[in-house]
Amino acid sequence: MQGRRLFVLVAVLLVELVGLGYFIKGFFPYKKSLPGFAGRQDQPWDISQSLSGDLAATSGGSNAVEAQYDRLVIMLVDALRNDFVFGNNSAMEYTQGMLRAGDAVGFTAKALAPT
Repeated sequence: MQGRRLFVLVAVLLVELVGLGYFIKGFFPYKKSLPGFAGRQDQPWDISQSLSGDLAATSGGSNAVEAQYDRLVIMLVDALRNDFVFGNNSAMEYTQGMLRAGDAVGFTAKALAPT
């Protein structure tokens, strides 16, 4: 009788540990990342230089693209459904107006838990 209780206790403990392992694997998934850091050579080139054939001759900072805007605002809202902003019945009139005018760019990211 004592051996059977010990067996059941060990089996329950093993099931609990396996369940905890599956929970941790699902809640904290492995995220792939690229090694290293971005450098100056990773900047986008100016398309006019590549059309004129001067891209091979440029090696320094002359291939940097001129900035389109003088400032940048990143609005990140966690757990906001994208139809609240981009939907037809959205109450976010200011943001919708900026998107329609081309003064803002909308982007929806799919985030994995935990965010």
